[in-house]
Amino acid sequence: MLIPEGVSGAEAACRFTVTPEPQAAAGPGINGSAARSRPQQPEGDAATATAFPTPPFSFVTLSSQSRSFLLPQYIFVCTLRIGANRITTVSTHAEVIIMAILSVDGAYITLEAPFHPELSPQARRYRGRFVGKGKWRFEAKWESDLRAMCHMLFGVDGRPETVADQVDLTVAVEENGRSPLFRRFHDDIYLGGRQVAGVLKGRLIPRPGKGIRFVRGEPLLEHKGLQWWLWIPTGSEFIIRGVPRMAVPFMESKLDGHGRLLTAQAA
Repeated sequence: MLIPEGVSGAEAACRFTVTPEPQAAAGPGINGSAARSRPQQPEGDAATATAFPTPPFSFVTLSSQSRSFLLPQYIFVCTLRIGANRITTVSTHAEVIIMAILSVDGAYITLEAPFHPELSPQARRYRGRFVGKGKWRFEAKWESDLRAMCHMLFGVDGRPETVADQVDLTVAVEENGRSPLFRRFHDDIYLGGRQVAGVLKGRLIPRPGKGIRFVRGEPLLEHKGLQWWLWIPTGSEFIIRGVPRMAVPFMESKLDGHGRLLTAQAA
């Protein structure tokens, strides 16, 4: 085991159980593809890094100290501090997807979440302060309200262990004509907190959102003078990668009258 099972408490930034065989950074990666080169450590950094070929990892505990956490089967970086020593492990994949994670640290709570059009006004209700890189800071007294906000916007409770249990969803677009979800005026298309389609800034070119792959159809842009509508035609199908299992019922509820969930497979 890479990290002793007995490690716990505030010294441990992260503890997980995994017994991979270290390999060269250029060795085979996921699905037989070549792994990325290992990120270079800063000069003078005593950390050691090891590339692992096949995530996901099994999380045991997480805390907010000395932590860099990106979800399994994408890019995962975990730093463990024990006294003056530090161990860093890295696994690789092509894309990073982070859903809402709350980290409690003394008198404050940090929310790390992707952009959502309703997140900023909701966060202001609880006197949240944006601190950059997708993170908001709140007083700890708002914890229960913030977990309810995460569920309302993303369908999760903000706990790392529930966010890490993920599935890939296949969705069919079937608009019934009333208040279409998959047709937006001068705006991106969202489903359950995930951006399904957007428009490149300054170029007006439609594109899939992060972690979205279309298997039938594609996002389209309709122009009328200086105005435009982004839409996904009925009959289109797309895969949303890395959806927390906890959020699946939430996603299904958002599809009511607009489409249906075809499959949910382990990520």
